[in-house]
Amino acid sequence: SVLDTRRKTGTRDLVPTYGQALQALAQAPLPDGKSVLLSKEIAWFCDFAQISDDWLQQFKHVFLVREPEAVMRSLYRVGTQGEDTWFDAEESGFEELLALYRRVHRVCPAQSLLALESDQDLMHDSASGLSTLCDFLGVPFNPTMLQWEAQTVPAWQFFKGWHEEAQRSTGFAPVHD
Repeated sequence: SVLDTRRKTGTRDLVPTYGQALQALAQAPLPDGKSVLLSKEIAWFCDFAQISDDWLQQFKHVFLVREPEAVMRSLYRVGTQGEDTWFDAEESGFEELLALYRRVHRVCPAQSLLALESDQDLMHDSASGLSTLCDFLGVPFNPTMLQWEAQTVPAWQFFKGWHEEAQRSTGFAPVHD
């Protein structure tokens, strides 16, 4: 598990409990100059029993959707590379993601939910897709958001193999699996 690996390597502080993480997301102040907090939740790891409807209703929700076949190709490619290989199709999280989407759709106001299709909305027409996301979040769109400097992201180093292409990228581009 992530916790076991962190304990063995000493690379990161221990993760708080799931409940503590939920509380921090809802109550922690934003850093100075920031108006949006992004939390990427992997549906496979959601603890639905600890997520209340009231908690969900505090936030705006963006679902970034990708063609399932492409997701599975990526999971397989990344999961079978390197020293510690692992691939389990059940861990794709499709069922959990659908359950989460249905729940958010059921308990949250429609104006707090946005779904974007990654290939069409971000890769094919990046400016329009990112502008839609910015409008939804209430932050100004700036064309400089479409390009960036390639860089190593320290927080991603724990998950070697999963983010190398993103770290080398300098803009939105199709993923080749």
